[in-house]
Amino acid sequence: LVSGGDAYWAWWGGATYSATYKVDVSEAGTYKIWYRGSDPTNAYYDKVKLKVNGTDITSSFSKVIGTDFTVIVDPSGTRKSFACAFFLAEVTLSSGENIISYEITEKSTSGQKYAGLFDCMVIAPSSYEWNNPSVSTRPAENGEPSETEAPVDTSIHFDDVTGVAWIEEKDYDTYSNSNDGDLAARVGTNGTAAADTTELVSGGDAYWAWWGGTTYSASYEVTAPEAGTYKLWYRGSDPTNAYYDTVKLKVNGADITSSLSKVTGTDFTVIVDPSGTKKTFACAFFTAAITLNSGVNTITYEITEKSTGANNKYAGLFDCLVLAPATYEWTSPSTDTLPVGIQMNKYGWIEGENYTRVNDSSKFQSRAGNPATDLSDGRLLSLSTQSTAPADGYYAEYDLQVAASGTYDILVRTNHTGGGDNNSPVILSVDGEVKTHTELDFEGWFESNGSDQFTIGWSRITMPLTAGTHTLRWALNQMTSTRYYGVIDAVAFMPSAMGFAPKSGNVEGTHAEYELSALLCDYDPTNLDSDVVLPSETINGHAVTWKSSDTSVISDTGVIVRDEFYNKTAVLTATISGYSKDFKIRIANASAYKIENFSVTGELGAGNVVTASADVTSLVSDEKSVVLIVAHYGSDHSLKGFNYETYSLTQNSVTNAEVSLTLQNYTSGDYVKAFVWNDLDNINALTGSISK
Repeated sequence: LVSGGDAYWAWWGGATYSATYKVDVSEAGTYKIWYRGSDPTNAYYDKVKLKVNGTDITSSFSKVIGTDFTVIVDPSGTRKSFACAFFLAEVTLSSGENIISYEITEKSTSGQKYAGLFDCMVIAPSSYEWNNPSVSTRPAENGEPSETEAPVDTSIHFDDVTGVAWIEEKDYDTYSNSNDGDLAARVGTNGTAAADTTELVSGGDAYWAWWGGTTYSASYEVTAPEAGTYKLWYRGSDPTNAYYDTVKLKVNGADITSSLSKVTGTDFTVIVDPSGTKKTFACAFFTAAITLNSGVNTITYEITEKSTGANNKYAGLFDCLVLAPATYEWTSPSTDTLPVGIQMNKYGWIEGENYTRVNDSSKFQSRAGNPATDLSDGRLLSLSTQSTAPADGYYAEYDLQVAASGTYDILVRTNHTGGGDNNSPVILSVDGEVKTHTELDFEGWFESNGSDQFTIGWSRITMPLTAGTHTLRWALNQMTSTRYYGVIDAVAFMPSAMGFAPKSGNVEGTHAEYELSALLCDYDPTNLDSDVVLPSETINGHAVTWKSSDTSVISDTGVIVRDEFYNKTAVLTATISGYSKDFKIRIANASAYKIENFSVTGELGAGNVVTASADVTSLVSDEKSVVLIVAHYGSDHSLKGFNYETYSLTQNSVTNAEVSLTLQNYTSGDYVKAFVWNDLDNINALTGSISK
């Protein structure tokens, strides 16, 4: 394990070496320093010196038992083994800036080399303890048990602004190869002898280039904000072609290599020459959908098998990984762009020719209509072929980006879905499941390009959709007497409560209906309990006027009129340039009162006391009062007794109403009910009664 997840100094040569580090300290005093690297107290192998403000402190270090590890480095072809550990010393630091030096100024007694390895130093006040030093914990305040040492989160996180996690090859948490060879032989950097390429390298620094006789793996810890589906982009040699390279990618132990697909147009070549024999890596971006858990996940890059080609090597090149939520797109992946979030909506309209994907682009055509005014946007997507269809038919898919869960209408303008009239039957499916649908009015013959004719119209699927991306598939898998024959003009989706109703044979009117239906998508018109913000224009910029059928229920500006009645209806009419739409409004709770925590407590029984209570708030400035009633009924529903209390209310102030009743003449089967009324003269129930 390497502290910081990236690299360490490994010095073994014929020249001296030194590095200095400036450390600011808030107050002068005694501090502890933990140093992680080769043994500074054994000059036989390494001759490392550590100095603080010019004073050599090397001899004061002692090894921390149980922290030993070994690193084998081979920068010039001869293996050098470094025996390393954590070492601890107490030092005096001055207030303000201090200089800590790591020096190799003398040759080792054994190898007669300037030698040493340095990974990290950790400094803490003298009162701190670090019972089990490691690269994933930190010293803790003196007196606390070792288990309180807080793990340091070294995993990679999704960026708060972009929503993307970008992983460079050097950001590993664990790394291994079967002979513990040096890292330098696996790193190629543009502009050095190790690589011959003009291709941009992600991060501007390096990439793993492995081509040898041993296995290799690196693991990367990634913290996901929530469990779910994410998109992964991998940049490197082809993981799907074992003839040249034998790369595997795993997510939490599951091999995802076979699910990766190359992103067209992102190919590049890197030539690496770590041992004097050129090795060419054919690379690109590859993408897959993966599942991540909430919290820390492990992504592993492995080369555990030899390539099947003539080289017969453990081979692969890895530049970077990029992760993003499933709703993100990256149409042209590169090292200087990022995936971006898709705009999610509660409604959407997609032209037929603007499909997300088709399974055989050579068979589909974007055609103009005759006349063009009979089609949305003047064009449609058509299929007319005698070629044998794939196993799942010819299909076009459309991704629907849904912002909120709910019940939706998905509408498709297509040829007659049942076939006939020389049209192939249409199969409509959502997220891989074939859906039943309702055919609305069809519009007779439609001519495309002066030759092909189709009977077209709208079909509707009504179904629940969760927030996220859903895929509608339009498919033909059955020929007419001569060919596969069909068209799709448009796809739309809208919450069912909006009542979007296409206008048969009227494309302009249907577009107007869609714009009008989208106006109240932020509300459920059938269950309103607050004022409505009525848009002044549609999504396409058309000015809207609004009219209420009953201003005693809701005004022309969307303001709910509150009174004692809590369930009222009206119609809001929206109008744009010759087209209107009626929204049936149901005010589920327009009461001038807010009733909360309404309950009846106490055990039923002869002589027992039961209590009704409620928290009541007046929402209007007028003087209001409320009556809370509790009543005792026999099993034959006869009234045996009751009690009530009247409370005066102040606007927006909660009144804790309560009334009790002693149950006289109670017999088995009796029950209690409680009511909240406006008063005892003009009785209006302010909420439903409750029973016990």
